[in-house]
Amino acid sequence: MRLFAALVPPERVLTDLRALVDGVREDWPGLRWTRPDQWHVTLTFFGDVDGARVDDLTARLGRAAARAEPMPLSFGAGGTFGSRARARVAWLRVEGARDPLRRLARATDAAGRRAGLEVEDRPYRPHLTLARARRPTDLRPLLDALPSSTSSGWTARRLSLVRSRLGAHEDRGSVHETVADWPLGPAPHE
Repeated sequence: MRLFAALVPPERVLTDLRALVDGVREDWPGLRWTRPDQWHVTLTFFGDVDGARVDDLTARLGRAAARAEPMPLSFGAGGTFGSRARARVAWLRVEGARDPLRRLARATDAAGRRAGLEVEDRPYRPHLTLARARRPTDLRPLLDALPSSTSSGWTARRLSLVRSRLGAHEDRGSVHETVADWPLGPAPHE
């Protein structure tokens, strides 16, 4: 199973993002735009996970979520990985409680490693992927067309473990399914 840990914005924020994308999408028909049902903030990509490790990973992610707290976030300016003049991915920067977000990403990385998974060791850059180019493309005009703040704020309250089924959508894109999710913060006392 191809899995990743993520935060999924609430529907009202996704509605704001849809309006933003609809305002620039037709000017960029050569890009592959991510569908709204795929929009999320990745914390850790686990890759293909053997079924025998899923229960251990799930338990560890639940503990990581319990040690975190809900965090205020929003989406800011657009960016790319590498040169904006020769980019392959356009994204939105995550603003707000970036330090708690980075701590949660480190905790989900650690959960994966302790479950016996190989987790990439690279700096965490919180973002939401908007579009991909098939070949390096000058995305500076697209980034210039995006506002510096793109959505109302939201409070991330749940950590999700998401399965990505490559090529399963009718457009041959991925389908994302939440396998498990947990509230951020300790469970309320009963």
